[in-house]
Amino acid sequence: MKKFALVLAVLLSAFGVAAESKKSPSVLVVYFSHRGSTKTVGNWIADCADADIFEIEPQKAYPSTYEETLPIARSEQDETMRPLIKKRLQNLESYDVVFIGYPLWFGKMPMILYTFFDEYDFSGKKIVPFVTYGGSPVARGWDEIPQLEPEAQIIGKLAVKNGKVKKSKSTVEKFVKSLNLKDFANQN
Repeated sequence: MKKFALVLAVLLSAFGVAAESKKSPSVLVVYFSHRGSTKTVGNWIADCADADIFEIEPQKAYPSTYEETLPIARSEQDETMRPLIKKRLQNLESYDVVFIGYPLWFGKMPMILYTFFDEYDFSGKKIVPFVTYGGSPVARGWDEIPQLEPEAQIIGKLAVKNGKVKKSKSTVEKFVKSLNLKDFANQN
């Protein structure tokens, strides 16, 4: 059977007939989630995009309640801290498209995302930030990534309000499909 396939491939190439390549891009979903909303959205994206998934976990866990986390998050931002990440992402270079998700804290990325961007080079990558938010203005939540990764390209943005996450699955799926990810295969 292997000989037949080899002979067929040689004959087809000799006559100028090539198999059509519909290679999908290699897609990764990276997220940091404090209370689960961003994780939920990240899992939906990974399912829809047939993506690998990586959770950014702090070495020192944040308190479980939002109220207890607020002063810590504020202190991290005020002091431009870089919280340590528990485990390293392997093989970022093998991905074409990277979805990066996080909750907005005071209208910005949590400082652990700065740690993440400090540790990895996204040059040539297509990045799709997705955020979950409560009362923070979303517009500022996008500003930091192009400054941190000027050699990457933002190809879309998604914001999901915390109180509406459970009802947003179809919106998330439509957003992912609208990106036409196959267009970005092997462009690194």
